[in-house]
Amino acid sequence: MIQRGDLVKLDLSAEKDGYHTDSAVSIEVAPRNGNARELARCAGRAFRQALGAARAGNRTKDIGRAVEREVHRRGFHVVRELGGHGIGRTIHEPPSVPNFADFSAQHKLTEGLVITIEPIMAAGTEDVSLGQDGWTYRTVDGSLSAHYPLKTSARRVLLPDITLEHVQGGIAATGGEIGRRPQHAFPIAGC
Repeated sequence: MIQRGDLVKLDLSAEKDGYHTDSAVSIEVAPRNGNARELARCAGRAFRQALGAARAGNRTKDIGRAVEREVHRRGFHVVRELGGHGIGRTIHEPPSVPNFADFSAQHKLTEGLVITIEPIMAAGTEDVSLGQDGWTYRTVDGSLSAHYPLKTSARRVLLPDITLEHVQGGIAATGGEIGRRPQHAFPIAGC
């Protein structure tokens, strides 16, 4: 049940002509919560830092390092179990895009590779549990979490259909609920 002070996250995906997209938006339920607002702002800042690392020639670990640095600087915790991913013919494709400096994440970013950068963080513990529905993750301590998903490509600019106004509006935060577990991962096709 939605209560006063909650941040309600709508995590949406769509498919057109065989290609997928992934985005989210949050809606604050009055009265607003200062900690929730700061957590959501941090998610946006972490995204912008990560976007700077999403350049051809860099590696996925560079994106994670940028997210982690910003999240820790603001006093929050990265949810290490969840992160971004490739996107194209299916909603979840390789490579995995971590939200922390995972030195095993060595996938080299190439021109035109389409990925999601999804800073996922929590005000409390970084530990999450999978709900009985088999999809929904929640922080184990019930603390607020924030999630900022947006697709981008490993180039100097965002994809043509995404502007900075869309980036600014992409923040999604929830009262403990984080996201959904990917079902499948397939090689990137047609990017």
